Amino acid sequence: MSVSAIIVAAGRGERLKGGNVPKAFFPLSGKPLLFYSLDLFCHHPEVTQVIVALRPEMMGEAWKKQFGKEIFPKNPELVLGAQRRADSVWAAFQKISRGQEIVLIHDAARPFLELSLVSSVIQAARQWGAAIPGVRLKPTVKEVGEENYILKTHDRSKLWEAQTPQGFKVELLRKAFEKAGPRRQEATDEAFLMEQMGIPVKMIEGNEKNIKITTPADLKWAEFLMKEECG
Repeated sequence: MSVSAIIVAAGRGERLKGGNVPKAFFPLSGKPLLFYSLDLFCHHPEVTQVIVALRPEMMGEAWKKQFGKEIFPKNPELVLGAQRRADSVWAAFQKISRGQEIVLIHDAARPFLELSLVSSVIQAARQWGAAIPGVRLKPTVKEVGEENYILKTHDRSKLWEAQTPQGFKVELLRKAFEKAGPRRQEATDEAFLMEQMGIPVKMIEGNEKNIKITTPADLKWAEFLMKEECG
């Protein structure tokens, strides 16, 4: 019943306008974004292995500078990530220990992950083989064509915004990666690989606070949420 957690932390964070600072290392309430999900996975009782995919400049001394003084109950394993998310996940996937049953894949840019959501994803992945959290879409979504003329209004009741961590049985995701081959680079997430194989993916209720930090406005909102939590 062992669970491996992969944290994808190799993004550039260009939309955050932070110069040469990778997104996962942007400060949030005095800690790098990556710290929050890393700390949570290291404390989750069912997670026995934590793997972090990093940009090359954040390996070695840079990692020690950021996390050398932190004490985690599990020792995170570091792996060199890639430009494309799918390649980073595949590189980290190679480090999964033999005998692990479930793998979770999480974006480091989602710092508000909660233990209860991780447990729910693990349980759902065990039951259905592939499961991801999400929240129901609230805005009205329009599909447009050439010159931005509206083609269609989508049924909002059927639309969800996907979140992470996404959970899979290890051997099932391995088959999906191997079948996709080089085409895995097209995948925006691992659920997409499952869809391509015709494997059903269970959507479970996520958490609206489990936001992804992408823009400076997101970072400001995250700082507000952190102050609310600590206040």
